[in-house]
Amino acid sequence: MLISLRSIKVLGSSLRTKLLQQISYNNRMFTNTDSLLEKLIKGEVSALTLLGKTGALKEGVEVKSGSVIFPGSFNPLHQGHLNLASLAAKKAESPVAFELSVWNADKGALDHSTLRDRLEQFKIHKEYNVILTRAPLFVDKVDLMKQFSITFLVGIDTLSRITNPKYYDGSDGLHKMLLDFQQKGVSFLVVGRVEKPSEGVGKFLELKDLSLPQNFEHLFVGISEKEFRSDLSSTLIRKGKI
Repeated sequence: MLISLRSIKVLGSSLRTKLLQQISYNNRMFTNTDSLLEKLIKGEVSALTLLGKTGALKEGVEVKSGSVIFPGSFNPLHQGHLNLASLAAKKAESPVAFELSVWNADKGALDHSTLRDRLEQFKIHKEYNVILTRAPLFVDKVDLMKQFSITFLVGIDTLSRITNPKYYDGSDGLHKMLLDFQQKGVSFLVVGRVEKPSEGVGKFLELKDLSLPQNFEHLFVGISEKEFRSDLSSTLIRKGKI
């Protein structure tokens, strides 16, 4: 079957039009993303969600009720994070969303360029939404997502800090916080890590090795070493030791 020169020209014109349309769409998406990131950094919005399926960035938190929220700095995101997220989704029988706080109580907000680079890491992993917040503390995260009855996916080192009474002016403060978490349907899925994960050394600790606050043990579910172990560390990667 012969294709006329006119058909080729028409086809070429059509392809050029589609290409120009795609470029225009990409430019609008880029501009919109930059604008929203700037609003988050300035505190004009409390949260943004990168929708994994479409790559669009939207204001607010968009997750399904009962989702597993995986908080972290992800500097960088690595295969250990992705493998853990996959396991958590199967174990909890719920979708997983990553959460990255742009605000640090000691260091302030991430700059625009750093935040964009962190976000770009996730764009090829379309099965996950990514929530950007200004919530560095778990009490802040819970307040932001209290309507979703979420489960946090955390390492044993993070949990040991969350349940340490010294951060709440004593046991009464910790008890009050955990009671609030319980009433809002919050729970924790806890993965083991070595004692010094930033150095990759030490005994491997699991949930069973941690003394949990009395009457709140049911809020915490452990992932055993047999189920999952990864000694990958973003810190070690940044230091060039992996």
